[in-house]
Amino acid sequence: MDTNEQPPPPREVRPLVSQRVALARFPLICGVVLIHALYNVNTITASPGAPDDWGAWLLNWVGDIGPRASVPLLTAISGYLYFHGFDGGLHSYGQKLGARLRTLAIPFLLWNLAVLAVFLVGLSLPGTAAYFGGHGAAVTRMGPPELVVWLLGLNGNPPAYQFWFVRNLFLMGLAAPLLYRALQLAGLPLCLGLTGLWLAGAEPLAQWNLLYTTVFFSWGALLQLRGVDLAAGDRYLVPLVLVFGLASAFAGHQVTTAPAADHARLIGAVRLIGCATLWVVLGWVQRVAPVWAQRGARLAPYAFFLFAAHEPAARIASRLVNRVLSPESFLRPHWLGPVLALATVLVVTAAAAGLHRFVPPLYRLVAGRRPPPHTGGHLPPHPTTAPSP
Repeated sequence: MDTNEQPPPPREVRPLVSQRVALARFPLICGVVLIHALYNVNTITASPGAPDDWGAWLLNWVGDIGPRASVPLLTAISGYLYFHGFDGGLHSYGQKLGARLRTLAIPFLLWNLAVLAVFLVGLSLPGTAAYFGGHGAAVTRMGPPELVVWLLGLNGNPPAYQFWFVRNLFLMGLAAPLLYRALQLAGLPLCLGLTGLWLAGAEPLAQWNLLYTTVFFSWGALLQLRGVDLAAGDRYLVPLVLVFGLASAFAGHQVTTAPAADHARLIGAVRLIGCATLWVVLGWVQRVAPVWAQRGARLAPYAFFLFAAHEPAARIASRLVNRVLSPESFLRPHWLGPVLALATVLVVTAAAAGLHRFVPPLYRLVAGRRPPPHTGGHLPPHPTTAPSP
């Protein structure tokens, strides 16, 4: 055997799939914004609602059950792209890990340090301490070690709590060589077993959502290692939409009659179906509206900034609105959440565009040194790093 022989180059990601990944990033993050906006304005309550409350059912279906497939799909895409060109060796591992440090670890620290600073300053001022709720009292009792643990999200969610997702993606990158070997040995049985454990609620580190992340990251990685064409499922568009629509509508109804925890397996199954459905729907958009698909793909570089900044923006806005509208207001349960989500997307995206235009070095730093927004009519070459979460 020739010891100087180079390993074969990795398979190229099809341009169609590459463009769909770019198209997916921004709308999937918009789905996350909608979920958090609804939560922040208390439109989805922890207590069961009336079975005939069409507003609660509609919000649970369209605003919560459906969009909750966004994060699993982003996780699967991340696994698929991470394992593109990854052979389990030290060289490719170093390259991938270096990219993760720039795109995930550094922004994680910067955004969480900023939120931690806001907490500490806000709690020290009498006029703003009330805005931090009951969580503020716990922060004031923390010493430096506890603050570091909270900052890194070692005991649960970090200060910018949506960054649990970024933390978990980075951990998946750290464990990539082990996952690579495991998938080589028992790829499909491993993924099916992990999925079964997750659906059964066997989450050993529930406060980290680590099994949840591992399941979908592993499926994406397996599809990459098996060389599966991600556009092959597009022919199942109609049955997937029908099944997902009916399943998510049923789950939305069930959640209005009992707490969501009582239907964890059903909601988990809906998320699995939702991942495939959202992916093929994006393919349908590519085919029937290619111009709009390209325009949507050009928003991809703003996705991480929207993910990072939407939560504090929506929370501040909801706190202000809560002081104006009464809990009985019709706007509150039926319209305020979606309106708040749309306003958050527009304002934060505009802020990202302004920051990119006027302070590009800072924008690149807080956005994980992702490529700048595209101004021409052509999409970039296929991505080789994880998508903006």
